[in-house]
Amino acid sequence: MQFRNNGIGADNIIRNHFTAYLKLRVERRKRDFLRKRTRLTQHEVSVDYENEFADRADSRDLLFGSGRDPMTWDNEKLVSAFLSLSERDQMIMVARVMDEMSFEELGAALGLSSKGASTAYYRAIGKLREYMTDGN
Repeated sequence: MQFRNNGIGADNIIRNHFTAYLKLRVERRKRDFLRKRTRLTQHEVSVDYENEFADRADSRDLLFGSGRDPMTWDNEKLVSAFLSLSERDQMIMVARVMDEMSFEELGAALGLSSKGASTAYYRAIGKLREYMTDGN
């Protein structure tokens, strides 16, 4: 024989409250999970920089011909300096500069503290400066 909960009596009221609590808890966990997943996908960065910059270089060749505008030389040097960085440093630079991630967010994504993320970022900046001034 099946028991039907009609909401009358102390046991039924407690069961109804507990069921409502569980339902609300599951809905909130699902919502939080989906928000976190959406936030993470918004902050993902592509690591295929070589192909991206190669496509841009080809389009500039079509615009300016083989003798490019001298104003682009510094930018090309910056691109080559950026590509000389490790994949991790490239990701740090893009996440900090382009995606405007805070050091706390960046540290969480890399499994570092915010201080560690800031140190990694400033080391990457130093590597870029060194590359740009050495004339490589």
